Amino acid sequence: GVFSYAFQPDGDVTHPETAALSDQLIITHQQDLDLDGQEELAAVVLLGSAGSGDGQNRIALSVYEAENGQAVCRGTAYLDGCYSWNRMEEYILGIRTTDTDVLLYLAADQDGYLFADGVTQQLKVCRYNGKELEFRMDETVSGSYDSWQDGWAEELQSLGFSLTSDSDPWKISPDELEPHFWVMCHGEATVNLEDTVAYASACREGTQAQVDYLLNHAEMQGYLNGGDGWVDFGTGWPDVYGEQDSSFVIPDSDSRYLTQEEVAAYSDEKLRLARNEIYARHGRIFEASDLAAYFGHRPWYQPTVPGDEFDDSVLNQWERANVELLLQEEASR
Repeated sequence: GVFSYAFQPDGDVTHPETAALSDQLIITHQQDLDLDGQEELAAVVLLGSAGSGDGQNRIALSVYEAENGQAVCRGTAYLDGCYSWNRMEEYILGIRTTDTDVLLYLAADQDGYLFADGVTQQLKVCRYNGKELEFRMDETVSGSYDSWQDGWAEELQSLGFSLTSDSDPWKISPDELEPHFWVMCHGEATVNLEDTVAYASACREGTQAQVDYLLNHAEMQGYLNGGDGWVDFGTGWPDVYGEQDSSFVIPDSDSRYLTQEEVAAYSDEKLRLARNEIYARHGRIFEASDLAAYFGHRPWYQPTVPGDEFDDSVLNQWERANVELLLQEEASR
């Protein structure tokens, strides 16, 4: 899944929206969740709107148990509206082991980029009782007024969480691990601006000017890190303070040989984008909608050659070798 902007009318203002994301398994973890002496399987999955078609990306935490040789889902907790337009987002999913329970923790902090009342927080705490998920907390609140934070923190503390954070007392930071709490998955998303001064000027002009600027001069980027799995969405704009152009997945794949060690560390999505980026440099037009959207938002991309007419002979020696290496790594997975 790759972030890109499309148009979705909303009253007098047209809001940028993110592209549909594909389903992606983030992490699995085995643990005795109901304290019956047998391990269950907990799994975090990104459920993308590319599959559902409902326009909503969700993060799901499911519990599975073996039954007659089959893995049977016993329950799922969801974080809704994930990786959506104009939000700076943070997600944390974890497991908290107390003296009497194993608790599953899901938290989402979604700050609207354009409007203060776009702020949404979600918090879900549940336990697996051997048959289904029991929710101890299932909270969602929207708006910029944060009087609810103390109440959430107090309720979490009553469930055994220590909560040492000063900035967000209801949310556990992956850098502030408390005893017996394990982070299953951490993810963030943000809006990258090409020029913050120009954006500030657009904001002064009004909401429509903000939206127009974001469409033409900003990108969403985000990730989910599950410890043994990492998924990236988008690449962001070039870093004006850096030496490399981050609008490329691999800026120099046309002028050096990649190594097997470095491509082995790439996610499946990065492998696919890096390989097709080599073709995109030469103007190949992509039939796959996600690739067309992704490269369509690269400032250097000039789509000129239909895919069925593209000739690999235009690739130089480094590009041909790198395509082969990336294909080999993709095929090995």
